[in-house]
Amino acid sequence: MQKKQINKLIFYLYNYNNIDKLIKQRENEIIDSINVSHNAWIKSISGTGNTLEDTAIKLINDYKIIEYKRWQVFLKGILVFLCKKFPIGYQYIILKYFEKTDIKKISEFLKIDFK
Repeated sequence: MQKKQINKLIFYLYNYNNIDKLIKQRENEIIDSINVSHNAWIKSISGTGNTLEDTAIKLINDYKIIEYKRWQVFLKGILVFLCKKFPIGYQYIILKYFEKTDIKKISEFLKIDFK
């Protein structure tokens, strides 16, 4: 994996419980950009407007929202797999990324020497 991909994975692990909030925040940003003026409706006919209809399409096709939802599904699947097949790895991820426990406490709890 490249460093950029690893950083993205770590970001989504740390923010796993907040992904729904990130989606809602992005939706609110798009909704706040609605322009309901007459000129906006005329521009929307030519394809450059920012009306309610355009905003609804943006909500459906927004790349950030789609990315958040894909990562959420991906991480759910990984966590289910780890829980069944590799419970120590699952516990490690829960402690490190969700509960933000320091490495010393993780090694004591899981009885693992990280050295």
